[in-house]
Amino acid sequence: MRILRRAALFGSVALIAAIGVGYFGRVAQLRSERDALVTSEAQLSARAVDGLIRLIDTAVAVGVEAEVVVDAITVVVPEAATCVIELTGSTDVACDGGDQAMLDQLTDVLADTELGPQPDVARSVVARGDRLQIMAVGPDVAAVTLAPLAPLSGLGAASVSTATAGLEQSLRFEPTTTDGQRWITAPVATAPNILIIASVDSDTPLPTDQKIMIVTLVVLAGLLLALAALTMFRERRQLIERASIDPLTRLPNRLEFETRAEALLSEARRDDHGLCLMLFDLNGFKAINDSYGHQEGDAVLKAVGLRLRNAVREGDVVARWGGDEFVVVLPGIEDASAARNRAMSLAELVASERTPNGHGCTASVGITLFPRHGETLPQLVEQADRAMYAAKRDGVDYRLAGVESAEDVVAQLPGGDRRKASSGVR
Repeated sequence: MRILRRAALFGSVALIAAIGVGYFGRVAQLRSERDALVTSEAQLSARAVDGLIRLIDTAVAVGVEAEVVVDAITVVVPEAATCVIELTGSTDVACDGGDQAMLDQLTDVLADTELGPQPDVARSVVARGDRLQIMAVGPDVAAVTLAPLAPLSGLGAASVSTATAGLEQSLRFEPTTTDGQRWITAPVATAPNILIIASVDSDTPLPTDQKIMIVTLVVLAGLLLALAALTMFRERRQLIERASIDPLTRLPNRLEFETRAEALLSEARRDDHGLCLMLFDLNGFKAINDSYGHQEGDAVLKAVGLRLRNAVREGDVVARWGGDEFVVVLPGIEDASAARNRAMSLAELVASERTPNGHGCTASVGITLFPRHGETLPQLVEQADRAMYAAKRDGVDYRLAGVESAEDVVAQLPGGDRRKASSGVR
């Protein structure tokens, strides 16, 4: 099971990493496609404009009739507005394409221009927003065309503007992002003063279906990761508990007790205050185990452990020392009389505790005080163990370390009253 949980954890992490790599790879692909699109747009538009200019130059140079020039341009660029005037003969004007306002504008351009037969073709190209105005004058005809740029390449997203030679050199070769637009320029071969600028949105959002798929995978991987992590966390916590908590009484075990008691001893040394350690041994526990079974014995241990834990302060430590022995550390208690009173009270609580089946035990308690009976935890435990066995031997509920005789026990009890367990001398 542990191997499966670890595999699930690492698998979910690998899945999230793969989703991230796939996502960024797809975004990079979309950006590459966007740059290829905008580059193609600029180049194709520049070539289309170059081809239109060459067509007009050729038509004017050949000197065909005005209507023929208009028809030729309209075939190439149906959206263009074109006007042509014959410079010889009747000087008729032929116009076609665009709306009436455009045609009127082009007619005005021809009317306001001093035209005359030219030995060679004279031509000018002017950028007007997203349109180009191309004017050419030849020996026999003059033509003005207002051509929308975007449809020329068939890819859209293009705009036209004039640019300096320096700008042409710096922006011609690679796409650039400015103000949320990805754009690139391309020169027109027959009109060096004109740069075609193609632009698209710089954002490259994923298609909706791909977004849904990625979000779904991320959610599933996240749930798998959370489940695996939670399971491993619980497993780790259980391992820690097994290493520090007695599984039967849910009290700290000996190892955990030693860690906590050492911390309390260090605090007592630092703050120069006392500490009391008590070791409890249950009387009659073996008889309960032998007569009623281990299940009833376990019930006695649980009941005693719970009673001791509920009877001490928050900063005190109660632990199962082993078998039918419990240990208690009470910081701040340094007076022998206070320690005896506390031991007597706890011993009475233990003796009054019963299982649901009515079974219980009395306790013999050994008491030590820091630093009176020892400076270290092993010293205090050893002295408490001797005192506890002395109390058991003499049939008293408790004994303070250093008391060697039953008569001394009488002297140390409140009021000189010798207390014995109800079961008799132990």
